[in-house]
Amino acid sequence: MGMPKITAFTGKFNYYFALLLAFYLSLQDRWLILVFFCWLVSWIIDVILSKRYLEFRLDKQHWTVYILWVSALLMLISVFYSTNLEYAYKVIERRVVIAAVPLMLSIGFSKDYKLKPLLVAFVAGNVFSLLFSLGIPIIEYLSDFRSRNMIHKFPWKAFLEFFLLFKHRTYFGINQMLALLSLLYLRKDLIPKMGKYCYWQCFIVYALVCTSLMLVLGGRIALIILVLVASFYVYNALNKHQHRKFALAVILLGVSSMIALYVYHPRFESIRPGKLTESSSLQSKDPRLGIWYSGMQVLSENNRFLFGAGIGDVKDLLKEKYEQNRLSPEVIQGNSHVHNTYLQALLETGIPGLLCLLILLIAFPLSLRDKNERLYAGTIAFMFAMLMMVEVVFLQIGGLIVFCLSFLFLSKAGGRKEEHLSLPAGFCKTFTIINAAMVLMALVVFCYPLYGKQGYDPKDPATYATDNYELIKDLPGDPPGELQDCWGYKISSTCRGYYEPHFDRMEFLTAFYQPSQGKGRFSAWCYVSEDFDGVHVQIFTSPAHTGQGFSDEYDLSRKGSWQKLSFDYSGVDKLYPMSLFFAKYRVKDFTTLKGYVVFALPVFELTCQE
Repeated sequence: MGMPKITAFTGKFNYYFALLLAFYLSLQDRWLILVFFCWLVSWIIDVILSKRYLEFRLDKQHWTVYILWVSALLMLISVFYSTNLEYAYKVIERRVVIAAVPLMLSIGFSKDYKLKPLLVAFVAGNVFSLLFSLGIPIIEYLSDFRSRNMIHKFPWKAFLEFFLLFKHRTYFGINQMLALLSLLYLRKDLIPKMGKYCYWQCFIVYALVCTSLMLVLGGRIALIILVLVASFYVYNALNKHQHRKFALAVILLGVSSMIALYVYHPRFESIRPGKLTESSSLQSKDPRLGIWYSGMQVLSENNRFLFGAGIGDVKDLLKEKYEQNRLSPEVIQGNSHVHNTYLQALLETGIPGLLCLLILLIAFPLSLRDKNERLYAGTIAFMFAMLMMVEVVFLQIGGLIVFCLSFLFLSKAGGRKEEHLSLPAGFCKTFTIINAAMVLMALVVFCYPLYGKQGYDPKDPATYATDNYELIKDLPGDPPGELQDCWGYKISSTCRGYYEPHFDRMEFLTAFYQPSQGKGRFSAWCYVSEDFDGVHVQIFTSPAHTGQGFSDEYDLSRKGSWQKLSFDYSGVDKLYPMSLFFAKYRVKDFTTLKGYVVFALPVFELTCQE
């Protein structure tokens, strides 16, 4: 086999991995990184064998490459003034894509690369992801495995919790909107193949199902972006076809939709005026407000606006401010960033990093010459600009890859003119069948709550527990009569936890029941195995506005026995959820934890009010 044939094979092989990656982007699981890595390795092999590295250049027409190089360089420089180098290296590992993208853009790809087939693969992957998501309640209803978290819960809650175990609702919504946008961009190629009626029927069905699911999942920024982008495209279409008289109606519909979301959607409750002004305490407001305020405090110290605090130190500085502002334990342990990409860029690399980010968003659509491509790219840039207000895109591997590949596909593959998009035979019929299945599954999802109304049951952990557990029917030891017919909530070395560097320990913390206001008593039975080597097994909660907490700790000198933990609490305006807790010192995960803990029958009783 001659070298030309080998390079032709490696070029196609790399392109097929690109198609697989485009398909896989919407699934957002651990295999996504592996697929991306294989694509990158196959590209390197193709570049070496074809000697395309000799064509390395900085194309003036794609000047976004310069900005990407500068962004990567600023991140590397910030490592040198970071004191926590271990965390800095972890961040660099996550963001290797930012350095890989400008290099790939500068060297280029094989001649096999085409934008439209990549977009078709991306749309197909999102349709598959949506079908899989809609199938979750059906799987739940047909299953009878009580050891699974989603079984025998209140169906709606079960669907949401299990869905969010493997998908981030915001990135799921953004991916689906990108797929809809790509489907709209491909309409001139798809309509001749499918027919105008069939194409628009499939598009509308897909859009309605996506919108309904996004409303259920409640990703706030995704819903806002959806309303704005949809209003713009409808307005643009009416204006293009000389129907300006309907433009005002579209604007009013968009504004009404935004108001309806803000007033009626439960996910917007924490940012309504009454909620924001009812207390001056940060803890009582939406968690992001406290996080952003803490980030601004970090920036205001030592002139960090200029060059940032370094990517290695941001996490520690934020945690210090979270504790000073007395934010909730969930915020302190679960947030190493500020839920805002612009603020995160300022914290890490200062004003230069923020300027690079802003210029990049503006330069992306302007670097394209074709009018349709520019509109498509401009919408993507707008969506990410909005998303960055509430999420740190660069810290989520899924968001990072989507962000970088948007530049990659459009900046390079989008520059080639493609006359036709070849589609397999039967594409129209297949797409119609998929949409029909999607409608049927959506009906099951949205009608499913009618079939079951099981709520909180203290005898069944599946109605109150999170995903960090195993359900057991046969309770260990000598369980008291009160626990007859109760299932146990077992936590062992397989559980997830949080590393607390201040105490050098791993902590297991899970909130499993939201108490009401007023006076009351909370109790739960607990069993600790004799070989358990953790500490501080307890139940606890704390008010939102004070540091005082309520707790009761298991007596570890009597391991192997059932003990009833309980506490009374006085009337407070707001309590954090009741929590289970234990810890182990001088470890960074629970893989070496010996033994187990079992909780059972958590009961919340209100005292009669005067």
